[in-house]
Amino acid sequence: MRNFWNRDHLGFGVLLGAFVPIVTYLILESIDRTVMQIWHLPFFLLDDTQFALAVAGNLFFFRQFMVKKHKDRTGRGILLSTFVYAFLYVLLFFLLDIKYIFPL
Repeated sequence: MRNFWNRDHLGFGVLLGAFVPIVTYLILESIDRTVMQIWHLPFFLLDDTQFALAVAGNLFFFRQFMVKKHKDRTGRGILLSTFVYAFLYVLLFFLLDIKYIFPL
């Protein structure tokens, strides 16, 4: 397992950069739905905020691989995935004006 995290490969960075925001978004969505059920609030976090926070989760891994471990190729892959998510964010929430990713 130790060898797994020490890879310096662009594909590994792209996969990691794509996987982390999905997991973070699902965690934030489950917290949001739990808060809605317990306190009967309409929305704890809007979908665009959840999406942005999920993509911000890549910052931790980007810093780990680029600065601390000096794995430049992996860091570039994470950065590439982050740019793809930023493009999706602008496309979904500004150009297409989608309010909810998963409507209730």
